[in-house]
Amino acid sequence: MIGIEFGRPRSLKLRSRWAMLQAARKGLFAQMVVVPLLQRHRILTQVSGDHLEVIKLIPPLIIDEGDVDRFVDAFTAVMDDAHEGGLIWEFGRTLVKQAVANR
Repeated sequence: MIGIEFGRPRSLKLRSRWAMLQAARKGLFAQMVVVPLLQRHRILTQVSGDHLEVIKLIPPLIIDEGDVDRFVDAFTAVMDDAHEGGLIWEFGRTLVKQAVANR
């Protein structure tokens, strides 16, 4: 099992987005990363616990360099989108759609 822990960003611009998510619910950033990894890249990860900014990866026992490269490319794309700000709005739309569908 591999854990990736997210911490408060260094840049002022990113810290404001981080603070907004933390104010809504601690651990929401990790969830925001997990959703596009599955929806866009078909990579299953999981938030490691309630109110935690940690995602866990449970790779198969047999994994090759291509599998690792695929994950790194997908994770980089998701993190790039998070830095640009698009991920937070996409995640918000996803949450709203799910809330409306479950009414």
